[in-house]
Formats: sequence, C-alpha cells, structure tokens
Amino acid sequence: MQLPGRESRFLEAPVTAMDAAVDELAPTIVSTVDVPFVFFGHSMGALIAFNVTRRLAAAGAPLPRHLFVSGPSGAALDRPRNPCTRYPRTNCSPRLGDTRLANLDPELRELVVPILRSDLTLCETYRHQPARALPLPITAFGGHDDQLVSEESLAAWASTPRTPSNCGCSPAGTSTCAAWSASWPRTSGGR
Repeated sequence: MQLPGRESRFLEAPVTAMDAAVDELAPTIVSTVDVPFVFFGHSMGALIAFNVTRRLAAAGAPLPRHLFVSGPSGAALDRPRNPCTRYPRTNCSPRLGDTRLANLDPELRELVVPILRSDLTLCETYRHQPARALPLPITAFGGHDDQLVSEESLAAWASTPRTPSNCGCSPAGTSTCAAWSASWPRTSGGR
C-alpha cells in the first residue's frame, strides 16, 4: 500500500490532510487483510496508523491486534505550528531542522520537496478528534535524546482512549528502536 505521490503512485498528487490519507488506506486494508495483523507507524505513519485504526473501528472492520507507534507526540496533542508554507516552495529545510535537503542535486530536490511539504502539511494541520476508545493495546517507542519529541509528549499516548498501553524511550533518538526489544515480550506476547 502506498499513498499518492509515492513509489508506483509517484505521478499522483500527494495527500495533505489526514482524512485524505485515511480515505486512501482504510478501504484497501479492509479489502486485503484476511489474517491477524498489527500496525507499526513511525512519525507521520504513527498518526496515520492510529487514525486508520479508528476508522476501521468505526466501520466495524477487523482491527489490528496491536498498534505500535514511534516518534510522534501522543495523538491527542496538538502538532507543532510552524507551517512549512512559510518557507520558499523549493525548500522546507528550516522546518525539518536539517540541511541535507539543501545539499541534494537540484533536480532530485525538485522531486522530493513537494512530497516533504505535503507530509509536513498533513502533520501540521492534523487535529485530534475525540472518539470511542480503541479496543486494542498501543505501544509507543521513542528516544531519550530526541530533540523534537519529549518523553512527556510521547507518554501522552498513554492518555489516548484505548486498552492497556506501554510507553518508553531508548537511549538514542527515535530513528533507533532496537533498544526497545526488551519490552516486546511483555507488550506483544513474545518474540
């Protein structure tokens, strides 16, 4: 499964709103999943996985057995309001806090920046809407040294209406979740 603007759907316009992303993914999941499954989402993917799960629950569709999220603040927290639209159309490096984008080949940057801007727009405009509790566990992964997501905001996943959840941080940033393997037997029933 891919969102518009990615991989085999590269020529399609990328989505810039959570509802549009969920509208794309939920029906595909319902029509293709016929075995037990879990969701893992990192960063924007965590918010999308959470909202797809909510959509599936509202429709009475099969649900993942567990939702694993990595990187973002709890779904109910407001997202940072530092709109990428205030930066030049050809750049969003200041919003990312990363200069690598500026060092890309100009033609590659021209292909990548619109997708990054759409992703940032989706995240920056997302607003949590209260809904019925999810009947499945949520486990949140993060990093002690993460500069963008504090342990407190990661812990906000525990306040998301759901069944039991688990939350914690590895010594590194959110790009490394391997240090979390010690908690998996307790949260996912084993390795």
